[in-house]
Amino acid sequence: MSGDRFEVAEGGHHSKFVRVSNAKGESTQVLALTQNAVDAIHAIKASSDEVPDDAGLRISAEATEAEESSLHLAIVPAPAESDVVVEAEGEQIFLGPEVAGFLEDKVLDAQMDEGRVNFAIAPQAAGEDNRPAF
Repeated sequence: MSGDRFEVAEGGHHSKFVRVSNAKGESTQVLALTQNAVDAIHAIKASSDEVPDDAGLRISAEATEAEESSLHLAIVPAPAESDVVVEAEGEQIFLGPEVAGFLEDKVLDAQMDEGRVNFAIAPQAAGEDNRPAF
């Protein structure tokens, strides 16, 4: 993905679509984030003095005992070498290569409640609000 450029484009009034543009000018949608998701990432990072400013939310696959995979979300100081790195409103999201394709037509939302953050990932629906139900 060397030479690829990442940018955030407006996706309606509630979400930001992260797009990958290559040197040829071809653009692919990677992930949509709601403003709540961007705000939650910022709040998590700001809540700890130990988290570096350039840390980001890493989304990767985690194997389970039932030979299935689940998504793992964590604030990490830096991306893994093979991660796809995207930025939305100053916050970095690191996508493990095993989940980048899966997330290309999804929206990440967050709900903050009493100091806890719940993230939700749902399919994007063209022309709709794009906000997952919790």
